[in-house]
Amino acid sequence: MGTRGWATLDGYAVEGGFDTDELTTCWSPAVALGQVAGPGAAAGLWAPGGYEAALDAAAPLGIDGVRITLEWARLEPRAGRPDEAALARYLAVVSAAQAAGLAVAVALLDGTWPLWAGAEAWLLPWVRPYFVAHAARVADALPAGVGVVAAVRPTWLVRAGYLTGEAPPWRRRARADATAAAASLAATLGEARGLAVVRAHPVEDGSVRTDRSLVTGAGPLGRPGLLTREGALFSATSASFRISAR
Repeated sequence: MGTRGWATLDGYAVEGGFDTDELTTCWSPAVALGQVAGPGAAAGLWAPGGYEAALDAAAPLGIDGVRITLEWARLEPRAGRPDEAALARYLAVVSAAQAAGLAVAVALLDGTWPLWAGAEAWLLPWVRPYFVAHAARVADALPAGVGVVAAVRPTWLVRAGYLTGEAPPWRRRARADATAAAASLAATLGEARGLAVVRAHPVEDGSVRTDRSLVTGAGPLGRPGLLTREGALFSATSASFRISAR
């Protein structure tokens, strides 16, 4: 897999429904206090047909593949109580992307995690087995040909959370805790990558790195995308975003 033409679909920013009473994340306290704007309805991709419509609209863009974040907060909204219906929905999205002729990789962690794991998740040793179990459940269910990315940007998680105060746990210049969190997160991701089921879904290092979001997102992790939702349809955001097929 090459780097040309990949785009991302980061669930927290595009699906809608996060940081409500029923689906809370590490961002929920800040959203409830009005310190940051939550994603709200976002682009509504979790609604029936939402992801599928976006993937259909991606065809003219000439992209080679999509990296889809399968949100841990949706897949395990309560500790130790995975949502099998949510996993089935994500698997249907993966199948739809493959049917559209796109290469697919999934990410297990981007910039958010379930509220029950706490804002200081990466300093809490008890969180690790839950994430590893999450990785195993997802990888075991994926079809062949789908790569697994354990975490998209672990360095950013630590820097933004402990040094610049941009993300949970909103600490600044907490260098000792940043070092400890980085080590804990690295160990957690290392254990997840070591699982046989994850190794069965290899991703060439760097092959799915991209700053392009397929769909314009909302909330603290939202970014402009190649597509913007207009009612039930998705349209190309700008000619400057268009990817030339080669």
